[in-house]
Amino acid sequence: MAPLRPERRVIALVGGLAQAQHGDRDAIGHRELRRFGSVKERGGGELRRLLLSLKRGCIDEVWLLTCWIGHNQSQTITDTCKRLGILVRRFGGPGQAERAKRILRESG
Repeated sequence: MAPLRPERRVIALVGGLAQAQHGDRDAIGHRELRRFGSVKERGGGELRRLLLSLKRGCIDEVWLLTCWIGHNQSQTITDTCKRLGILVRRFGGPGQAERAKRILRESG
C-alpha cells in the first residue's frame, strides 16, 4: 500500500502583487500559495475570482496584506470567510509580504 500523502493546504495571499516575483502561485511543502491582487491592482474581477474560489471550497486559509487592500475589500473577504469558517490572517506594516512568505516557508 502506498504511503498517504498529506493533503495540500491552499492559502490565498491578497494584495501586494507588485511584490510578486513570478506567477500567481507558489508551492512550499504541502502548501500552495495563490496570489490575488487588490481591487486597485487588478480590478473588481479579482475580488470576484477570490470570493468564488472561497465559496467553492478551493481555499483553506486567507492571508490579507492590509497595506495593499481597501477597507471594503477587506470587510467583504472577512465576512465571506467568517460565514464559511475559513481562517483569516492579517499582515500589516513594512515587509508584510516577506513576513507572510517566511511564515509559510517555516511552517511548510
